[in-house]
Amino acid sequence: RPLLKTTKNDLSEYAKKNGIDWVEDPSNKEEHYLRNWVREKWLKDLDNRVESGSKNIAKSLLRIAQFTDKNLAMELVFDHNSNESVLSRQWYVSLSKAEQLRSLALFLKMHQIHSFTSGQLEEIRKRLDNNQKDITFSILRRKWVINASQIMLQ
Repeated sequence: RPLLKTTKNDLSEYAKKNGIDWVEDPSNKEEHYLRNWVREKWLKDLDNRVESGSKNIAKSLLRIAQFTDKNLAMELVFDHNSNESVLSRQWYVSLSKAEQLRSLALFLKMHQIHSFTSGQLEEIRKRLDNNQKDITFSILRRKWVINASQIMLQ
């Protein structure tokens, strides 16, 4: 995998320049393997239909991967004035909608709540998207207590 960003043509040229015998794996031409069908048929057909189609897909996939990596690295920010694991409300409201949903999912999992739906997350987010300083509500059999600085689960 370390050479994924290197083209086959570049590898072939390197081998020629450095006197390395090129060996082609015969299975690379068999289209019943999905990877080969995508590479040899689908991507070539795409490029025939759309100029730079495969390059555009590669760029899009890279953006998705970078976005995913960034979101996977999210760490919750807790209120440093509390001994409990409570989220900082100031930090939470600074996040984008998608980041808020992700932070809520991580917060629930941290509290051993693993069975929730995207609809429930959205409902919690909507209730937290409120200018009131103090809010209390129940969702997922837990009481949510929110004040100006903290988001707590009880």
